[in-house]
Amino acid sequence: MSVKSEPFFTSKNIAYLSFLSAVTIVLQIFGNLINFGFATINLSLVPIAIGALTLGPIGGLLLGLLNGFVVLFSADTIAIFYPLTVPGTIVTCLLKCSAAGFCAGWIFKLFKGRKKEFLGSILACISIPIINTLLFSVCFLLFFQDMAKNNGSDNAFSFLILSVIGINFIFELLVNSFLSHVIYMIYRYFDKKRSMREIASQEEDGGQDNE
Repeated sequence: MSVKSEPFFTSKNIAYLSFLSAVTIVLQIFGNLINFGFATINLSLVPIAIGALTLGPIGGLLLGLLNGFVVLFSADTIAIFYPLTVPGTIVTCLLKCSAAGFCAGWIFKLFKGRKKEFLGSILACISIPIINTLLFSVCFLLFFQDMAKNNGSDNAFSFLILSVIGINFIFELLVNSFLSHVIYMIYRYFDKKRSMREIASQEEDGGQDNE
C-alpha cells in the first residue's frame, strides 16, 4: 500500500509548531536583552533549526517569520532602525530569518533518509546563522548605511563587520554548530514517533480492508 503524502497543517505538526513558536518567542525576547553594540544575540535560531529539521522548509519558514515579527516590534529595532527607514526595517526583519529557516529545511531534505543524514543536519544548522547574517548584511548596505555615517564611520562595510555583526555572528554560528548533534537527536525522536504512527495507521487500514 502506497503512503499518501501528508499535508503540512496536521494536528501533530500544529502542536510541534506551537511548541517551537513559544520557545522561539521566549528565546528571542531574552536574546534582545543581550546587546553587543548595535546587535543582539539571536538565541531563537536554535528552535528554528529544530523546526527546519522536524517540520521541513515550511516549518523553518514559519518559525523564522515569527522570529522576524518579534524582532520587528522589539525596543531596540524601534529605537535604532525605524528612524532610518521603516520599509527597510520591515523587509530586513521579515526576510532574513524566514529565508534562513526555509533554506535550512531544504538543505536537510536533500540528505534526509540517506547515510549522510547527520551531515545534512549539521549543514542545515550552520546554514541558518550564515544565511541570516548574509541577508542582514545585504539589507544593511541597502537600507542602513546612514547608521555608519551617524556614528562617524566613512566605510559602511567595515562598520557593519566591526560594530554591527562582529561577535554576534560568531556566537550564533558556534551555538548552532555545537548544538547540531542535539538538534539532530531531537529530530530523530520526532521522526521515530511519526514513523510509528504511520505504521500503526497502515496496519489499521490493512485490517479494515481485510474485514
